[in-house]
Amino acid sequence: GNALPGARVQRIDGDRVVDEVRCGGDGAFVLGSVPPGRCSLRALADGCAPGQCGDLDATTDDGRAIDVGALVLLPATPYRGVVRSGSRALAGARVRVHPELQTAGATVPLVREATTDAEGWFFVEDAPPPPVLVQALADGFVRGPAQRLE
Repeated sequence: GNALPGARVQRIDGDRVVDEVRCGGDGAFVLGSVPPGRCSLRALADGCAPGQCGDLDATTDDGRAIDVGALVLLPATPYRGVVRSGSRALAGARVRVHPELQTAGATVPLVREATTDAEGWFFVEDAPPPPVLVQALADGFVRGPAQRLE
């Protein structure tokens, strides 16, 4: 519920960041020269899980500013664990941490990923708080079910 002065807001086109601004002292931001059409916004701030608000319509008939409302960021939550197959640690496995639900019209925490080290350990420092789903993916192994953390 608090403003995040200095937070970064990025305009995303596909997978590319095409513009970035910093929020003022009141947490407000203005992106200028946004071409008409659909776009996504990503918000980033220290201590928070990144969030993205997608498929926004930046089309106006009269050239006025579009109010996208609040981009709400959740506190960052670190996750640490080990990936194993039986008793064998899996180095180089990909681990994904993501929210269980994605709501249209809301800022959604982005999927966070990490790769396991030589002993199979992973660390994700800026994921959203629970509930989240955690899933490990490794070459040569069948994808198992995601684990729900509350």
